Amino acid sequence: MQLFQLLVLMCFACIFIQANSDISKFPSLISVQVIVRHGDREPDEDFRNPLGELTNNGKKRMYDFGIFLRGKYGKFLNYITSSKSVSILSSDTGRTIESGLLIGLGLSEVTVQKSKFDEGNLYVPFPVRTIPAEIDDFIKTSRICPRFQKLLDESIENYVNDFVERNRRYFTKFAPATGHWIILNKTANSDKINFFVFYQEQAIYNATMGSPLDEVALEAVVNPDLAFKPGYDALRVDSVEKQRLYLGPLFRQLTNTFLAEDKKKLNIYSAHDRVMYTFMLTLGVWQDPKETPPYGSALSVELHETFSGETYLEWWYKNDTGSYLLEIPGCGKPCFFSQFIYQFDQIISGDNDIECQLL
Repeated sequence: MQLFQLLVLMCFACIFIQANSDISKFPSLISVQVIVRHGDREPDEDFRNPLGELTNNGKKRMYDFGIFLRGKYGKFLNYITSSKSVSILSSDTGRTIESGLLIGLGLSEVTVQKSKFDEGNLYVPFPVRTIPAEIDDFIKTSRICPRFQKLLDESIENYVNDFVERNRRYFTKFAPATGHWIILNKTANSDKINFFVFYQEQAIYNATMGSPLDEVALEAVVNPDLAFKPGYDALRVDSVEKQRLYLGPLFRQLTNTFLAEDKKKLNIYSAHDRVMYTFMLTLGVWQDPKETPPYGSALSVELHETFSGETYLEWWYKNDTGSYLLEIPGCGKPCFFSQFIYQFDQIISGDNDIECQLL
């Protein structure tokens, strides 16, 4: 009988150990950071005046994204959103600031309903902080880095000329249709492509609005070989040095935010497609060479802690079709925070104040 009881106790001990092993697979969420591309925008007035603001669809998309975040992280935030637990940081651009405000509104709707500051007003402003363009080195990356610009300029001329040459059949129609003959001039500098980029952006916008397009404009929209921007932006991160100069500040922002003792539960960065695209390329999780992240898409990184005290990261990408768990190549499953820092150390460990200087 005693032997039987001993066996039973041993079985319970085995079950307890196994249960604890299983429990360790269900970590606690510590903090979240979200990089989101602004909502749908109007086209620029011209290629020298990039002021495109949010459309009504873009405004709704951003408000809905705030609701999505509330649905996903509401319990984690205890259904209370305030600047004590949530941060929204934006580039100093109208469309990203407005996107941040609308995300904050959607995220804090429960708080809004309980607000008593004005019985007839259901809007409670959520603070959105901005970074001036001249010092923004990780949301819009508009801070000037002479060393990086020199490296980029060395790549651009060949890329633009190769792009025009590969699509010469199209540009021989584009030039007389628009009067932009300089694009066919092989000796002209890379600025010759700017008008086409603006023209293509306008054509895409007109197509989404249901406006009729002529043959030249329609081809600019539907021909995948005319996708200029993805390849152009990829030049920013086609070497480790460029990655360190261009994205090092963003990598450091994300890692330092998670390492801080007083970290907020949710940090949102209202940003642009170029930063999201190049960051995902560098992580090794962007696969489509003809596309960049669409309006309202978001890349989230969650910091989790296991019962053993180890921390690891979960990366999520959201677009119109759904939300997807990403696997960072080489980081393992799970992607331990320490391994991530080690894997991207050559990018994270840079110092732009020193390295941006021209030798």
